[in-house]
Amino acid sequence: MAENATKCCAADGGTQIFNFCHGMPLMVRAADFNALYREAEKLRKDAERYRWLRHGDNDERCIRLTSHGEPYMLRAELLDRCIDEAIASDAEESAHTVAGPDVGAA
Repeated sequence: MAENATKCCAADGGTQIFNFCHGMPLMVRAADFNALYREAEKLRKDAERYRWLRHGDNDERCIRLTSHGEPYMLRAELLDRCIDEAIASDAEESAHTVAGPDVGAA
């Protein structure tokens, strides 16, 4: 958190972080702040999906075949759901991975 940031309570009771600009508090309506905060969270999630999708062969995990055997990429909410499930699966798999002994350790 920036050194000039402080936690404040928005009008709806939620704790938010407001930055101070030139020694003056940044004034913003709680409804606007909360809407922008929710939009930023959606954008962070979209960015996470994009980074996952462009990494290695991950895109192939969201390709499906038509009844004629032709590949197609999922779209919109179906693609988001596929990526979210794959990310969760990767995290679960990673959590269950046990590291082996260090090579050359005494």
